[in-house]
Amino acid sequence: MTNGHPRLAVHRTVLAVDVEKYGDPGRTDRDRLAVRAGLYSALRQAFQRAEVPWSSCYHDDCGDGVLVLVPPEVPKGVFAGPLLIELANALRAHNSGTRCHNGSGCGWSCMPARSTTTSTASRGRR
Repeated sequence: MTNGHPRLAVHRTVLAVDVEKYGDPGRTDRDRLAVRAGLYSALRQAFQRAEVPWSSCYHDDCGDGVLVLVPPEVPKGVFAGPLLIELANALRAHNSGTRCHNGSGCGWSCMPARSTTTSTASRGRR
């Protein structure tokens, strides 16, 4: 409650990014550090180019990925177009010159999330 009034609900965009095959046995710790650095660099670059202030977002480092909670005032449409395009561009740039310690590709991929018809809320808690 704020000043005796209930706080109104706000809608935020949540972006989840995961590194594919992060734990692959062929990757060394040095490879994983390089992939994580590339991931964060690409995210910051994509957010900047899409004009979404990275510093105003909450980021939760998940080890092999990042969960980003975006302020409610950022238009949702940015995440359906410009940001994904910029993230894919940053991904291509990262993957074009990156090799893992074992000589294989050390990149990650960018795929849109697939929507499901059943949400956690509609299934109910057990």
